Amino acid sequence: MKNIFIYFTLVLVAIISAKGQQADTNSPEACDKEELFRYLTKPSSQAYESAALQLMMTEANYFVKQLKLPTPYPIQIDDVQIKRVYPLRGAMIPDTNSARLHDISIPREKRLKSFQYGVSGAFETTNFTFIFTTGRLSFIIIKESCVIESYKHPLQDKPSLINDAQAYQLATQWLAAIDIDVGALDKKYKYTISHQHFGKAELPIYYVSWGPTGYPPQIRVEILGTTKELREIIINDSQSSHGDGKKELDILVFPATR
Repeated sequence: MKNIFIYFTLVLVAIISAKGQQADTNSPEACDKEELFRYLTKPSSQAYESAALQLMMTEANYFVKQLKLPTPYPIQIDDVQIKRVYPLRGAMIPDTNSARLHDISIPREKRLKSFQYGVSGAFETTNFTFIFTTGRLSFIIIKESCVIESYKHPLQDKPSLINDAQAYQLATQWLAAIDIDVGALDKKYKYTISHQHFGKAELPIYYVSWGPTGYPPQIRVEILGTTKELREIIINDSQSSHGDGKKELDILVFPATR
């Protein structure tokens, strides 16, 4: 699963590097931008990372319990094999007072306090990866070691225990268990059901997805048809997300003034 951490690290670097061109690097505005960038991208303190990890574990435990995931519950610090907490720039929630960030007429600390922050990071247990973006648990991914021969997939020719309709039923049951209003979701987006393929062979792996046509899914559930097991949930629709770590993380960001 290291490639998942690498991918999200690269995405974060791309986001925090998009600072824009500065015509005069010695102007007060340019200097302020540079100092803000350094502050927001500096490595997190050990205390901050520890507290942010606790927030992620608390939220992940809710999902583990509701989805009955086959992983240690409650997740304890000793169960975490790999962890990563991103710096404040990755925790800053977009579209919250963004216009004020570079207004040097406002004291810098006041500008930073006007933003909302949500923990961004990820951690792995023995068999699951949990990925958070700005306070929300966005990805739950099962870890697996699957040796694939160049000519045949291990699941090829394996019979599925479910059909498309049953895959949709399982997916909506899991989503309802984590407080997602499936009725509202179906009204907002058209759902689709697709299958994973290996070459020309259709594998018993189902993807139940919701989102605008032609765009990445806002919500997707992956199901292994041979066992009816949940393999992955992706939640990109913030209005459908259970988690809200904004208030708690705000306290971590500015502990002396909240």
